[in-house]
Amino acid sequence: MRCQYCEREIKKDEEFYEISEKLYCHNCIKEHEMEYYKIDNNGELVHIDEVVLSYNNKDDYILSLKVRLRIFKEDKEKYENKNNPTPWEESYLRYRIKKLEETKKLLEELQNEKEKVDG
Repeated sequence: MRCQYCEREIKKDEEFYEISEKLYCHNCIKEHEMEYYKIDNNGELVHIDEVVLSYNNKDDYILSLKVRLRIFKEDKEKYENKNNPTPWEESYLRYRIKKLEETKKLLEELQNEKEKVDG
């Protein structure tokens, strides 16, 4: 795995971050306070920064991918077995199938990489 910013290889036991499905090494990410915006009186949230996930090492990331994979599979089964899905549900199913395939591929690559290092 490589950092999307500096392209440096992320080592097995190195902390790293995932932002919008891209990985970044700990050297390229600087933590700042989160800023958000609300409409004056009713408190409606109109903007919030993206979700940032932090991993202690590649094994944590692999575990996270396995959980995502299970969730994507469950969603796929749920919507595939539905009678007369709405256009939104059909679109969502296509999206989840795409995410399922991407996650499977990434997980396979990481596990192969891990086997080479451990093996």
